[in-house]
Amino acid sequence: MPRSRSFALVYASFAWVFGIGSAAAQPMPHPPRVPHPIYGERIYGERGEAGAFHHRNAGAIDGQVVSIDYRTGTMTVHTQHRGLMDVVVLPSTSIQASENGFHTIADIVRGERVHVFLSQRGDHFFAEIINLK
Repeated sequence: MPRSRSFALVYASFAWVFGIGSAAAQPMPHPPRVPHPIYGERIYGERGEAGAFHHRNAGAIDGQVVSIDYRTGTMTVHTQHRGLMDVVVLPSTSIQASENGFHTIADIVRGERVHVFLSQRGDHFFAEIINLK
């Protein structure tokens, strides 16, 4: 068997085993979009959406957690000055407590006193930092 023919056979074998042939050149399909409970169908950074996800500073609140929905990441806080406020807890929200360590939304329970630094986009308030008291 000539040398170039054996090389072609070995290359074809590797291409078939490792998928570097024509099948690998086709792009993988995107997964279907699932609407976000707050953002809807839009994806962060889509063209034509510049500034749509701009959050502005909304101050800070002190209050007591009236309810918390772990599925949507929304907690309702009763404040003395603003009344009941729905606050969205994002995965990037920093949650701090008196004891050191890593804290998540699961550490927030109904009836707990909190101090929350907020940002706002539209009518929605987002927790940037939560201090558990």
